[in-house]
Amino acid sequence: MDVRITIWVLILGLISSCTAFKPVGSVSTTAPSVRNNKVKFKEDVSVRQQIVAEALSCTGTRYRYGGTNKSGYDCSGLVYSVYSANDIQVPRKAADMSEIGKKVAPSRAKKGDLIFFALRGKADHVAIVTEDAKNGSLWVVHSTSSRGVLHEDVMESSYWSRRIREARDVID
Repeated sequence: MDVRITIWVLILGLISSCTAFKPVGSVSTTAPSVRNNKVKFKEDVSVRQQIVAEALSCTGTRYRYGGTNKSGYDCSGLVYSVYSANDIQVPRKAADMSEIGKKVAPSRAKKGDLIFFALRGKADHVAIVTEDAKNGSLWVVHSTSSRGVLHEDVMESSYWSRRIREARDVID
């Protein structure tokens, strides 16, 4: 397992086991906010970081057509669930998701942005960016019918890299 995934899973586990956890040395002048019955300090963890952590926690989950939970996800079900857990409402289908937010160049995608893929025109697959795009790499979490939820650099895949249609920022 990728060391970065292991670290993110451990961090997520620590944070979720103590919902009022605040890193040592961090100072927050903002009162905690309550979202989804979890206390979060707004200045401690950005929404983009929360989305990435949530997405990474789903790696290894099997693919299930129409799936929207940890018993199985399809690509848009994964995105829908991760964003919903962070109080961001997105449509359920990849093609509909590709119509919201602000279009950005895939080479400028940031953590938490969505990347859309298409075989013929209309977006038919979606992934969540886990690292700001740089040096020709584009790390994402997505659910594939053949391998389930995985974390990979889609630019390293001849299959995925040639299908990239666009990136969209639905957070800012």
